[in-house]
Amino acid sequence: MTNQSKQPSKPTDATTKRARPTGTKAPKTQRSPKATKKTSRSQPSAAKGRKRQTSKKQTSVLDAAATVLADAAPKTMNCKEMIDAIFERKLWTTTGKTPAATLSSAILREIQKQGDQARFEKVERGRFRIRPHHADPRPRPRKS
Repeated sequence: MTNQSKQPSKPTDATTKRARPTGTKAPKTQRSPKATKKTSRSQPSAAKGRKRQTSKKQTSVLDAAATVLADAAPKTMNCKEMIDAIFERKLWTTTGKTPAATLSSAILREIQKQGDQARFEKVERGRFRIRPHHADPRPRPRKS
């Protein structure tokens, strides 16, 4: 038995089954055009990032939490208590398994993003309250 080293095989051209020179590409095959779905121009396409218009807009979990905390002011609440109050008052609904974690994440994200302008204030670990200027539903005049 002889020790023969295997050389890597050269790529073959699919149409002729012969070796093609190294560094060249195989010819592209023709594809049939895909059938496109025609849509009417009066309805916005969801693929373009447009939101569907609905007749009744659901309150966001942050808006619901702000309402609950404003009614409970100056009391602090944790997210589980806020979610229980939100569900009891039917301000928001979800099918998720961890709505308290969703609320906590959303509140912390708003605090981090908006800083002193956020509606919420973290008092201690896991406990939040509404900022005093957000607790009053009457609009405040802006400083010029």
